[in-house]
Amino acid sequence: MKKNSTRQELKRKIRELERKNHTKDELIAELSENYNLSLDMIGTGNLNGYFTNISSSFERILGYNKKELLENPFLFFVHDDDQEKTKKTLIEAQEGKKELFVDNRYRCKNGSYRWIDWKIFSVIQKNKFMAVGRDITEEKREEEQFKKIINGSIDGFVIVDINGKIIEVNKAYCQLLGYTRNEILKMSLMDFEAHLTKEQLKEITSKIIDTGGDRFESKNKTKNGDIIDVEVVVSFTPESHGTFLVFIHDITDRKRSEKALIKLNKTLDSKVKKRTDALRRLNEHLILTEDRERKNLAYELHDGVAQFLAIAVSQIKNLKEIDLKNKNKILSDVQKNIENAFKAVRILIHNVHPQILEDFNIDLVLGSLIDSHNEKEKIKIKYINNIFEHINLNETSKLTIYRATCELINNILKHSDSLVAEIELSKIKNNIQIRVEDKGIGFDIHADRLKKYSGFGLYSLSERVENMGGNLIIKSSKGKGTKITLTVPLQET
Repeated sequence: MKKNSTRQELKRKIRELERKNHTKDELIAELSENYNLSLDMIGTGNLNGYFTNISSSFERILGYNKKELLENPFLFFVHDDDQEKTKKTLIEAQEGKKELFVDNRYRCKNGSYRWIDWKIFSVIQKNKFMAVGRDITEEKREEEQFKKIINGSIDGFVIVDINGKIIEVNKAYCQLLGYTRNEILKMSLMDFEAHLTKEQLKEITSKIIDTGGDRFESKNKTKNGDIIDVEVVVSFTPESHGTFLVFIHDITDRKRSEKALIKLNKTLDSKVKKRTDALRRLNEHLILTEDRERKNLAYELHDGVAQFLAIAVSQIKNLKEIDLKNKNKILSDVQKNIENAFKAVRILIHNVHPQILEDFNIDLVLGSLIDSHNEKEKIKIKYINNIFEHINLNETSKLTIYRATCELINNILKHSDSLVAEIELSKIKNNIQIRVEDKGIGFDIHADRLKKYSGFGLYSLSERVENMGGNLIIKSSKGKGTKITLTVPLQET
């Protein structure tokens, strides 16, 4: 049986019987005969609060017999919480309202309650009414279960009619926006919309009606004025003139994370680009440095070792052409040139990889390096050795510290214009630290002066030190000298 078919048919029948001018008893008898087979509860009553006649469905649904139902006022069966609205409906009927609607809970004979949805028709005779009641208990249970599920959801949920008015809302959406349930039920979704225009929302609504649903992102405005990002999932059902079921998920944190991730990616891209450019320049520097060292080595071999050996060979050839008396002197000169060539070779070997690195502790190696510069150069370097124990550094750490000190001393000699400097070697916790300081002209550390000061020397040095887990700190200003602190993790053999 279609919903409301009984009510519509009853209404038609009442008007038909009224036109026939039946007596009261005849009218009720004919109605009873027509509707005793109906599944709905059909009855007549008076405004004193009693049913005067009822269909058999009353007994079937509520469990009372007809006498019990007619002898007691119908409010006797109505749940306490529904008394007020039931009385109000009867008063409206007494005042002449033609059609009224109310739902309430009727107590059954076994103590349980059934939800009844009533439609009350216009009074047939003075102070008389006729009503049709439909048992909607199962619908109410499903509705309550639905509400429990929806109110238990962490996402917002609203039911919206075809005109955009909100007819149901869950707790999550109330909490998300900061409104009470009653406040939201007086509003429409457009009242919260902070991104889409009215025309855009109308276009989306038409699409949803045509396709049955949609998913999109938007923004909602809360009661305190905050704007939140939301993901909206809507489904449309055409029943009851059209209803929209709308789920709203707060994606504000996700959007913030996405923005932060995009920003981070841009930062990383920028850093990678800078790092790539730096590595490219470093690679160019290393190639040029290697080429320069080869040229220096070739120069030393050509102007040193090769010259001594060439002279020695020439002198040996001349021995055939001179008398015995002068041979001893020439042999002595040959010996001297060969010794000078040997000495030059040893110096080259020392410059490529000093043997002292293999034989002595790092503090003694640096002390020897500084003494060598003090002897050959005009500068006076003060050496402060704070290491009083033997440290077995691994080969990489030892070589890096040695090369770094060489580089820093060369920078002082080339760029500082200082005649005095100070180098301090210390062991601090698990690190070896070298402080190299001069009283020269200094430079602006943030300007291109740094490149002029050392080319890629300091940059290359910094890269090598950082790859070992250490760091290089440069402090300098114009006219106040330069202080460089190099820290390398202590990695013993």
